[in-house]
Amino acid sequence: MLLYGLIQTGILSHGRAAEILGVKKWDLIEFYNSKGLSYLNQSKDELLSEIAAYDRVKAKK
Repeated sequence: MLLYGLIQTGILSHGRAAEILGVKKWDLIEFYNSKGLSYLNQSKDELLSEIAAYDRVKAKK
């Protein structure tokens, strides 16, 4: 739980936190879920904006 704050502030990546803890990244994500914590640190609007940008780039190809 101490590393979660560092992840949310961008100091530490999820992958690095998993390495430090000696677990697989997927297991860390499942742990977040079991505690009601979010894996993503974006708002819904930010996520939808990124998806829209991806769709625009993909449509140009």
